[in-house]
Amino acid sequence: MAVRWTQVFIGYKYITCQEEIWTAQAITIRGYDMDVSELGGWNLDIHHRYNFHEGVLQNGDGSTIHFRQQPRVISVLMGAGQQRPLLCPECNGMARENKLLAPVALTSGPDGSVYVGDFNLVRRITPLGQVYTVLRM
Repeated sequence: MAVRWTQVFIGYKYITCQEEIWTAQAITIRGYDMDVSELGGWNLDIHHRYNFHEGVLQNGDGSTIHFRQQPRVISVLMGAGQQRPLLCPECNGMARENKLLAPVALTSGPDGSVYVGDFNLVRRITPLGQVYTVLRM
């Protein structure tokens, strides 16, 4: 976290007075060094900044989200705890209703899809929860 200070000067001029009256105040400004980040192939809005080192999102409207203070959420994306067969001709459909054999890799696509390396298959889970086999080995 970066801490900086600044001085603010305000001048007052009254009709009945020849001189301006100035007041000065020094204040401390707390902030974070923000760089534009790339997350999964997409960027946040130009007015938003995400500091992944500190886990802080500064929105363009001035609000700040501290992800370390947010509750951690884990949810099931695919599978129900049962294994699929090695040869799986009907492995497409809803991800929550599908089975996995031996997941070994996980990545995300720029459209929000999640790709799962599942032993002899590479499977794509769309943002709407549909799963498609994109590669058989």
